[in-house]
Amino acid sequence: MMSKTAIVSGNIKDGKLKLRNEVLPLGRWPDHAQLLYQNRHNFKESGKPLSFKMYKDGSWMDFEKHAMDVLISAFVSGKAIIEVETEAGFKLLIDFYRMFGIDLDTGNELPISWIDVNGNNFIPKIFIDDSENENPMIEKRGTEVGSSSQLVIANPTESAPPKWARTRSMREEEYAYQTVKGYLLSSRSGVTITGIHQCMISGVREQVFKDNVEMLTRTRGNPKVVLAWYGTSSKNVDTIMHHGFELTRLEQGHRGIGIYLSPLESPQISEMMSDVDENGEKHMILCRVILGNPEKVELGSQQLFSSNLDNFDTGVDDLNNPKLYVVWYHNMKTHILPECIVSYKLDRHMPGQQNCGAHTEDRWCRLLFKLPNLLPLTKKLELKSLHNSYEVGKEVAHRHFISDIEAIVQDDQLMRSIITEFLPEMRFCQTCWDKKGIIVS
Repeated sequence: MMSKTAIVSGNIKDGKLKLRNEVLPLGRWPDHAQLLYQNRHNFKESGKPLSFKMYKDGSWMDFEKHAMDVLISAFVSGKAIIEVETEAGFKLLIDFYRMFGIDLDTGNELPISWIDVNGNNFIPKIFIDDSENENPMIEKRGTEVGSSSQLVIANPTESAPPKWARTRSMREEEYAYQTVKGYLLSSRSGVTITGIHQCMISGVREQVFKDNVEMLTRTRGNPKVVLAWYGTSSKNVDTIMHHGFELTRLEQGHRGIGIYLSPLESPQISEMMSDVDENGEKHMILCRVILGNPEKVELGSQQLFSSNLDNFDTGVDDLNNPKLYVVWYHNMKTHILPECIVSYKLDRHMPGQQNCGAHTEDRWCRLLFKLPNLLPLTKKLELKSLHNSYEVGKEVAHRHFISDIEAIVQDDQLMRSIITEFLPEMRFCQTCWDKKGIIVS
C-alpha cells in the first residue's frame, strides 16, 4: 500500500520557500485577504491547466495522475474550491483563488501552482511582512513561489546602513531573516549569525534570469531552480553586487572550471571558499540557481562547458546526492541570482578541551579558512578529504596526518605557518613540532 507521501510522483527541487509551519514564527503570517487579492487573477486569466504542483517538504512536486485529473476538471468547470482525495487516502481542500491546499488531516497549508495550455506558469504570491517602506529608492516587491520570485518578501526600513551596495540590512525580527538564519543553522553548528543583507537586484539582471527560467521551462519542462550557497570574500561580495559573478582566473578547479555553489542543506564546500574579513566575519551568498539538467563532473576534470549543450546545463559531483553545483562560466551571469548575504562568525574554542578528539568540525574549517589565497580550491578540498579519512583524536594517526598535509601543501614555509597558527590547539605530538624545528611552550 502506498504511503500518504506518495500523493506526488517525481520530486522537482525548487528550494524557493519555507512553509510557514516549517520556520520560526517570529514574523507576521501571510494575510489571507492579501493572498486572495493577489492570486485570484491567476484563476481568472489562466487557460486550461496542463499540470498542477504542490510545495511540500521543501520541493515542488507533481500531483499523481488521479488527483491531477480531478483538479483540472474542477478548474475548467469554474470551481474555486475542490476537495480531492488521492489513492493513498491523502485528503486536500484545494483553493484555486488563494493558490494553496489544506491538508485535512494536519491543517497544514501547502502552496500550489500550475502551467496552462499556453505555457504560462502561475505561482502564488506570499506576503510575510506588510510594514511600510520608508525608503523611496527601494521598490516594495511581492514574493512569488517559483522561478521568477524573490526569496525576501517585503522591504521594511533598515535597522543599520547596508555593508554592500545594492543591499538592505535586514532586521532580526523579520520573518525572512529568521527563515534564512534557519537555513544555515539547520545544517551548520558552531556559528553565530552577525547579519543578513537582502540583495536588491532588479532590472536587466533579474529579467535575464527570468528569461532563462522560461526558456528552460519550454525546452526541458523543469528548470530546476534551487537555493544554493556561494562562499567568497567581503570584497568579492561587493564585486558581485555591482557586476555579477566573475572568474578572476581560469585555473583548474576540483570538478571543472566554473562557479562552485553548495546545496542549501550542505554548505561545507562554500564555507571553504569564504574568507575571514578584518572583523573576523565570514560571508556566504544565498542564491537562486538554475540547474536545468545537470551532468556529473568527474573529480579532477578540466571541463569548461557542458559536455553536450543540447542536453546539459550545469554540473554536479553526484547526480543523486549532490554536494557541489558547477555553473559554467558562460552561464555565470544568467543562471545565478543572489538573494541575500549571510554574515557569521565561528564560535570560539571552548575552554577545557585538551586534545584533538575534543575538537569539532569547526576547528578543521578554521584551518581551511586560513588558506584562501595560498592554496587553490583543489588542494583545499584534498585537505578536507584527508580530514574525513583520519580519526585525528587518535594519537597514533598524528604523525601520518601531518605528513599527508605536507604532501598536499608542498610548501615548507606554509607548513610552518599552519603548524604554528593552528595545530598547537590540537595538541599534536612533539615529534611533529620537532620535525619543523618549532618549540611549543
